Amino acid sequence: LTLEPRKSEYLLTTLDYKPANILLSEIGTDYITDKIGDLGLVVPVGHLYNA
Repeated sequence: LTLEPRKSEYLLTTLDYKPANILLSEIGTDYITDKIGDLGLVVPVGHLYNA
């Protein structure tokens, strides 16, 4: 799973069942970067969460 930065809204829908989505929903989509990979890592600016 590799998504472009502009795909962040679609990403949140895709990760709907991942715990990280709960954290992301609290942080806000403005902080989402394109650091999404096969390991399920989500990297908001200045933070690192392991989904």
